[in-house]
Amino acid sequence: MARETGNPHTRALVELVFSNPYTKIDFVVNAGIAKRETASKYLKKIEMTGLLRGVKRGRETYYVNEPLMRVLSG
Repeated sequence: MARETGNPHTRALVELVFSNPYTKIDFVVNAGIAKRETASKYLKKIEMTGLLRGVKRGRETYYVNEPLMRVLSG
């Protein structure tokens, strides 16, 4: 994933993505991983790999971790 995002905080980002069935930009920002614009870019790049699916609700985009959702609902 480091190659996809170009993120030096890859481990923290992976832990965040897999700690909840969804994430959003604010989660990345509040974890101190990146500022808002960079967090958005990271999540969009991960979405392009197919790991996350962006779901727009109002002004917020939720990035759903579908593989984790399948495990949790299994």
